[in-house]
Amino acid sequence: MSGPFPQPPSPADLEKALQAFDRTPLFMQSLPSSSAGEGEEDDQESVALEALKSLAHEGTADGAALNFKELGNEYFRGKRWREAVGFYTQGIDAKPEDMKLRESLLLNRAACNLELQNYRKVLADTSLVLLSSPTASKAYYRAGLALTRLEKWHEALDVLGRAAALQPGDAGVARALEEARRGKEEAQRKVHEKREAGEMRRAVEVALQARAITLVKTQSPPPQEAFPFFDPSYLPPNGATFTPPPPTTPLVMPVLLLYPLVAQTDLLTAFPESSTFQEQLTPVLADPPPWDEQGAYKLGTVGVYVVTVRGRVLKLAMGRRLLDVWPAAAGKEGLGDGVVCRDGWVEVYLLPRGEEERKWVDEMKAKLKK
Repeated sequence: MSGPFPQPPSPADLEKALQAFDRTPLFMQSLPSSSAGEGEEDDQESVALEALKSLAHEGTADGAALNFKELGNEYFRGKRWREAVGFYTQGIDAKPEDMKLRESLLLNRAACNLELQNYRKVLADTSLVLLSSPTASKAYYRAGLALTRLEKWHEALDVLGRAAALQPGDAGVARALEEARRGKEEAQRKVHEKREAGEMRRAVEVALQARAITLVKTQSPPPQEAFPFFDPSYLPPNGATFTPPPPTTPLVMPVLLLYPLVAQTDLLTAFPESSTFQEQLTPVLADPPPWDEQGAYKLGTVGVYVVTVRGRVLKLAMGRRLLDVWPAAAGKEGLGDGVVCRDGWVEVYLLPRGEEERKWVDEMKAKLKK
């Protein structure tokens, strides 16, 4: 009866072995520099170290390459990818005559560069393998992984399909192929969504133009980004073939409430056109904000205003719908007036009724005439 199978080394034992390699002159990646003031004995030691290190290149090219490959494998198992790449490169530079050994070194270096996210280098090494061995399934597989990470979906599916044909039933190849398929589908979905979003935005801009609403961008927009959108209840259900809505489709407007006498603001991110100011302002003014110590801002005691493109100050009744504001602001045909939508927000001013309100209106009109 045979004895037990040998157990693989533990990670701690493997790291200990790699550290021992690092201290062995034959496998050192660099030699220690001599400190200033050290004697001739240290110089002789450095010469000896160089001589020992050169032993790695003695013998046949294949033998030297195999030595570097085995050492690279040890570092690979220890997940020390950069050191492993160095040894595999030295093995390749030894110019082995055995093509299988050369291909193995290139594929192992490609595996390290996958871990290091050097995907272009992976493609360079796998291409060299495929030039000499067009049926090397590992080369197709690793090239496919690199192309997937680079989001080159078409090319990734092509080379992974070749790997699958050469290694039918291989679980790793099947997983990589499925990942590339999902990646391609997700990328196509995002492109489709981006195209639809662009078409939808252009349709909104046409609808705004039809309402004489002018879009203006400033250097200091409000912290919350916003833009008008079509009322979802008037749009086709999700999954339906996308067609840009006509300009008459009801909009939902972001409204910036301004309290100019106290330098305060409120944001109404979704004010439907069909809704009245009373409906939208009731929850805002139901409880006095902390800054309204005198309780001056109540639903029945505030005036609502908009300022048009041409500087007209319009007072709006609480029962008025937002939809009714557009023609009032546009005025007579050919006047070139309308509402400003600044940084995606329609600005609405709220002032407590009385002398301060009248004073603000007069000052605003005078300012806009200049």
